[in-house]
Amino acid sequence: MRYSLFTGFCSVCFVAFISTGTSFAQEQDMARKQMDAAQQMIQPAPRPLPIARDGEIIDSVGGGATEAVLPIVETENGATYITGGIGDEEMDEMKAQEPNFNVRVLIVASSGEYMGENAIRFINQQNAEVLRVKDVGPFFYTNLPAGHYLVEVASPSGMIKSAKIVVKEKATASGKTVIRFNE
Repeated sequence: MRYSLFTGFCSVCFVAFISTGTSFAQEQDMARKQMDAAQQMIQPAPRPLPIARDGEIIDSVGGGATEAVLPIVETENGATYITGGIGDEEMDEMKAQEPNFNVRVLIVASSGEYMGENAIRFINQQNAEVLRVKDVGPFFYTNLPAGHYLVEVASPSGMIKSAKIVVKEKATASGKTVIRFNE
């Protein structure tokens, strides 16, 4: 009976086996498979990509993420406004712009999650619509003449919430009106 010994060496393991009656090529093939299996065991498993709350996979690896488009001040029916706040860059810009506006609205879900893609309108005491803007949120800042207003916000699903606000002539540090949806 003939015995043969074959040894293989990889960077982290030493593979040796003794076989009987097998060819040298078969022994090499088996040793190669054992070394491949050993190398796979020491390689780190790929990390899964993070998943957003809505189930979407977040993949911004390799510089493929797009640059943030910062919110800009716009005008509608004579009223200036700015909206945004999704992402750190937009949030920073909205915080920087906050002192320039006398009306500040934050639109959130009951869970506290910020909501975008809403429609907003302001109705004055004479029941006249003074401003209507689509695709706003979660932050919406505007400048309106002093007075009493009804703010109505329609969510993307069609729910409508409203709040009565009193607008002072100049911006104050009094905070924001929070519109909260049960979504």
